[in-house]
Amino acid sequence: MSASYLPDEGQFLVRAGVGWKPCAVGQARTGADRESPTEAAFQTGEPVISNHLESESRIRTPDVLREHGIGRAINLLIQGEGQPCGVLGVDSPTDGRLSTQTFVA
Repeated sequence: MSASYLPDEGQFLVRAGVGWKPCAVGQARTGADRESPTEAAFQTGEPVISNHLESESRIRTPDVLREHGIGRAINLLIQGEGQPCGVLGVDSPTDGRLSTQTFVA
């Protein structure tokens, strides 16, 4: 999933995604509150990794992830020219373990 920050609305818009319901891409929005994994990655610039979203205490699971049966996720900041512009999220309904090493070739 790729989400762009909409500063006037204080939300993120799902711009692209594989495996998402057709109505989600280009329509689904997630809040930009500090407890969402998307906003946490956006604000801190650090990866936000959760292998068990439902049992997570430091972040909450956004409704759009629940609606898609997502159980684990990693969110990474997308840096634009001089400022952050969005977040790349890798979400999965399957069991397993995500880490920053997941993305090392």
